[in-house]
Amino acid sequence: MNADSERPVNKSPGGNRKQHLNRWLTALVALPPLMGILLEKSGILFVGLLGLVCAAAVWEYFSVFVYASGKPARTYDRTAALFCGLGIVGAAWFPLPTDLNQLLFLALFVFAAIGLAGFKRDPSAFDTMARGVLCIVYIPVLLSTLVLLRRGQAGRQWAALTVALVFAADTGAYYAGSILGRHKLCPGISPGKTVEGAFGGIVADLLVGLGFKQLLMPYLGWGPCMLLCLLAALAGLTGDLFESMLKRSVNIKDSGSLLPGHGGILDRIDSLLFAAPAVYVFRELWVIVVQGR
Repeated sequence: MNADSERPVNKSPGGNRKQHLNRWLTALVALPPLMGILLEKSGILFVGLLGLVCAAAVWEYFSVFVYASGKPARTYDRTAALFCGLGIVGAAWFPLPTDLNQLLFLALFVFAAIGLAGFKRDPSAFDTMARGVLCIVYIPVLLSTLVLLRRGQAGRQWAALTVALVFAADTGAYYAGSILGRHKLCPGISPGKTVEGAFGGIVADLLVGLGFKQLLMPYLGWGPCMLLCLLAALAGLTGDLFESMLKRSVNIKDSGSLLPGHGGILDRIDSLLFAAPAVYVFRELWVIVVQGR
């Protein structure tokens, strides 16, 4: 789900049509190559794309959530986060001697050193350090679970299913909330989100997930599939609200304007960042319980 689901419905017919057109044009252009990359056998294009997304999201995060409050933009801490993030995503795919935990510890050490070095001349350096650490955990660590999903058994199907569920929940919540929304879901964080929109996202997830299971994942039972769809929808909604909370802390509506009709990169992947770990944990437990591994 993205930032558009937070906005009140545009009452101007022309503006509303333009907003919907931008959303669908962006989706129609992006989805076919995205699914092709997700289902491509080698996985190299997938990891490359995820690395680009991670880099763009980290850069955007620092621009919006670290420097937006008037703090001076510093290239070195943003660059450190960028390289640490790319290392974490890469380590999730390639059989490197350095694993995710070691890279995470390195990132914590790097930002602690940056905070200590800059604190004397800039007392806000501690806040920058804390936000930098959050950036590493929030974006590359959570995003790397999608890489781990892709690496596992039937990884192409699981990764594609995850992206499909996020897109379905986003679209279902947006239109259900726009048409039927009456009851605010969490007005203190995101005034535009409604209970009806949340239910619309869950229903869309169930429809897409069950269809996906029938076509590409027949080995996944109907009951587990429904449970997975519900889990992914709730996790994605949590991720959406989490990013809304971050944006509220710096008083902005969108994290960027890179994607017409969808906002910035973080607006586009906020649900994925929480849904991917949820699907990954589900898949691991399902393999253990159902297949006895």
